Amino acid sequence: MVTFDLPGVYSEEVAPSGAPVKGVGVGTVALVGKFYKGVENVPERCGEWLQFVEKFGGLAIGSAAYDALWTFKQKCPALVVVRVKGTQANITIQDRQVTPADKMKVTAMIDGVFANYAVGPPKVGIQVIIADGTIANTFKATFKYYYEEKDVAQEYVETFDNLSIDTSATRYFKTIINAGSYMVEVEDLAPTNQTPPDHLPAIGTSDLAGGIEPDYTGTGVQEGIDILELDDDINIVITDKDDSSTRSLQITHCETQGDRQTVLNPSQYMTVAEIKALGDALDTDRAVITYPWRVAYDPIMKVARSFRPAGFRAGLMARINPHQSPSNKKEYAVDDLERQLSRTDLVSLQNSKISPTYWWGTRGVRTRNGINCSSNENLNQVFRRRMTDWIMESIDDHHGWAVSMLITTGNRDAVVGGITSWFRDLKGIEWIEGFYVSVTKDEEQLKAEKAARKFLVRYGVKLFQVADYIHFQAEIGPNVIVSTEGGA
Repeated sequence: MVTFDLPGVYSEEVAPSGAPVKGVGVGTVALVGKFYKGVENVPERCGEWLQFVEKFGGLAIGSAAYDALWTFKQKCPALVVVRVKGTQANITIQDRQVTPADKMKVTAMIDGVFANYAVGPPKVGIQVIIADGTIANTFKATFKYYYEEKDVAQEYVETFDNLSIDTSATRYFKTIINAGSYMVEVEDLAPTNQTPPDHLPAIGTSDLAGGIEPDYTGTGVQEGIDILELDDDINIVITDKDDSSTRSLQITHCETQGDRQTVLNPSQYMTVAEIKALGDALDTDRAVITYPWRVAYDPIMKVARSFRPAGFRAGLMARINPHQSPSNKKEYAVDDLERQLSRTDLVSLQNSKISPTYWWGTRGVRTRNGINCSSNENLNQVFRRRMTDWIMESIDDHHGWAVSMLITTGNRDAVVGGITSWFRDLKGIEWIEGFYVSVTKDEEQLKAEKAARKFLVRYGVKLFQVADYIHFQAEIGPNVIVSTEGGA
């Protein structure tokens, strides 16, 4: 049967005689960030939150574990995690002797600049406050983390009282603090000096400093985002960063790999005008910017606060089928948004390559699609890029049987038949609007294919809400399948 879905190109449905095509997964998110523990610069696959905690540690102030949590909350089926390591902020506190000696070192659990104390405004970072304990010859340690929430100064406080410097005591300060803090770790720099009060940490307030961000891409060696090149089964890439340089690294990685998208974080408190300018400056169909930051309940701080949005959005994209738009889907665990967007804001941002999130009455938080960071009118849906990648990978993954086969008419027809049958099924369930598979009996082409030692199969797909067909070409040859996407 010959049909004319596309003018000038015909589709001949050949009876399937080869292995059928199946869809590959589209739900693997890769996260690059800072964690409490774990091997550095090695991609680790986690199928659930508890598995992630075992490998990388649980929630800690400043950790990308929050990004992992929100991704899993969206029912993401798999998360590939890469830990990058910088320098942790710290401070050394001396004792109370006439000639003071170093007694206690306090170090942020997570590396990076977030813990560096700055008076501001806004006041940010971590401070340590040492005072006498309630019980004689003990001390009290208070740790304060300063941050902003919706332009209001906030602080998270941990207090440990009646701490002993006796290494055998049940309230030995190193044991108690390291077991109970989600913010810092401490080290006893003079464990043999156990006589109070002289050897107690000095009373006063100290500031953590010296935290340095890790490299998110290799400088001469593979690390960070570059490590994701080692894993072929990745669909969506996110990081725990929101600066312009890291956003550029994410985009470059996905464009180079050619089979994945990235969800970008905006900086916190960006205005609608600022995020619009950011979207207008980008032109790639490998990225989507989601805005604004999400407000969710922090089980460590016991408050609702703002979080980077990429984990929420990436998890949502991972749980839906590739042909579906994320529009009007619900993000789980979101209680509120950093700022509320008006209908005018939504329209403005959708036309500026931003995928905004908004509050929709009793239906709660919902997402919009935006035009996916591309100025090309045919790339105006996130699912267009995802569907294209999915089709190419599905054809590639399920024609391994044809690699290195003899270049014969029968074998080529078997490949074409399998592809045709698969597209017919996709059209039947309304994942695609139309398709064609180029078939020819031309002996000259067959001779050329034999000389090149590879099949050449051309096909095209018409997606819903995309104006033109997307054209593909699969070259199936010795030990490799090369899939190439043509112009729309």
